[in-house]
Amino acid sequence: MTFQIGMVGEDGVLLASDRAHVRIGHLPRTTFSAEKITICPSGNMAYCCAGDDLMQTVADEICTPRKLDSLSAKEFFRQNISLAMERVAKAWKCPGSILSASTHGDSVELIGIDIQAINNCPDVRKIEDRDFQGDSINAAVFFIERYLPVKQYVKLPLEDLKLIAAHAVLMASELNPIGISGLDIVLCRPGKAFEKLGPSEIEELKAKSKTLDSQIAAALIRSGHTGHPFQTQ
Repeated sequence: MTFQIGMVGEDGVLLASDRAHVRIGHLPRTTFSAEKITICPSGNMAYCCAGDDLMQTVADEICTPRKLDSLSAKEFFRQNISLAMERVAKAWKCPGSILSASTHGDSVELIGIDIQAINNCPDVRKIEDRDFQGDSINAAVFFIERYLPVKQYVKLPLEDLKLIAAHAVLMASELNPIGISGLDIVLCRPGKAFEKLGPSEIEELKAKSKTLDSQIAAALIRSGHTGHPFQTQ
């Protein structure tokens, strides 16, 4: 389980993800925290995936840096998918998806890839606004749908997108604390090495999100009842 967001801004692309890994199998369920957004050594491609461990292998293979030449990012990924799927065909179990940001010329493109079945043609699309993958029934996607609507989407500076991305991921964790926890954000700007936000900035965003959550609760639910989860004076 995961909760991941990709957003196109006026100066690049933002990727946001939780850090929770849950292993379910013959052993008791175990959880651990680790990065889910990979920045390639070249510094100009980053990606994250939703699915099982095999989906991560597919993502690593698809997103292996190669020279794009005259190919668009969309065509680049289409060419790589078939080879990657051939290598894991016998072990393929469940569908998955990938969000990838890559430098192409003087811009950064956000690409979404959905792989539903080994014999089905994957859906590869260039995203012009924002997209989400992971916990498909998590209501925290509301914040993206409501405040960054597709029909009225405005490409804001990445600095202005950090809080809404962080808030959505952190609220997703509140709604599904077993499958979703932690926060990572990567800023992908053209002409620069992609940047992962450091611990101090992540903590600052967490504090702002907590304050925002309290402010929304105070505006909507003014409760003086003892024991109410959003008790206010």
